[in-house]
Amino acid sequence: MKGRDWGFGIGDWIRACTTGCPPLLRIPAFHSRLAGHPESPIPAHRQTGFTLIELLAVLAIVGLATTAVLLTLPHGDAALYRQADDFGLRLLRAKEEAILGGRTVQVGVDAAGYRFDRLDAGRWVVLEEGPFAARAWADGVQAQLPPRRERLGFRFDPTGAAEPQTLLLASGKARAEISVDPAGKVVVR
Repeated sequence: MKGRDWGFGIGDWIRACTTGCPPLLRIPAFHSRLAGHPESPIPAHRQTGFTLIELLAVLAIVGLATTAVLLTLPHGDAALYRQADDFGLRLLRAKEEAILGGRTVQVGVDAAGYRFDRLDAGRWVVLEEGPFAARAWADGVQAQLPPRRERLGFRFDPTGAAEPQTLLLASGKARAEISVDPAGKVVVR
């Protein structure tokens, strides 16, 4: 059974592509597939090597793999910035607890880490449950406290307002600053 005759044979198509085709269609791999056809003007020997498209595809894959590996490597200051972000989020959680609980909440910071306290009937009660468990600073991260002070406190009242305070965390030469303004806004820089 013979297929449809479109009036345009392979020889016509080859001639059109070798003379008037855009350069991308005249790549060696295209011509090597047509080589050996009875109407093909291309010699029947097989070309060896890689086409430009194949080389570009391999380079793109290698580039993507390299990028993925580089993005997963830990940065030297990553622990410091992760610790600063975590502390900033815990300060926000303390502010929310003060507002929702209707009681003043304080986050006490020292050289070892930080903990949460709540003012309950005129005395400070340590919060230890869930997200309010005491935390130690990550290895290599140090809290730089003001001179002659062993402890620093971030205090949030039931309206969410706070006493302005700033803490500097350091790891080697890298620094991160966590500050709270009077409105209770927490900023990590």
